Amino acid sequence: MKFSDHKTITWLIFEIGYLNDAIILGDIISVKAGMALAQKKIDQAKRELSRDGITDSFFMMSSFGGRISLSYEYKYPDGFGVKCSRIVPTGQLR
Repeated sequence: MKFSDHKTITWLIFEIGYLNDAIILGDIISVKAGMALAQKKIDQAKRELSRDGITDSFFMMSSFGGRISLSYEYKYPDGFGVKCSRIVPTGQLR
């Protein structure tokens, strides 16, 4: 059985990946500034998840080697849960 994250989680991972690329390339001055932007993305993801009935969700981000790492956990209304710890996504760094 192949499992895919909820589409909102997939979007969030890509968005944080692009923020990490911007930090590495110098488009965003610091991880702290990037984390403020990432928090806005997390808040947006929580709103999107709640529209699909997923109200039990938890997100945590931290600085990891000058980049933003993400941990998350969420449960579908039927009780199926997903948990992922400390991923450091990257976008399309060239």
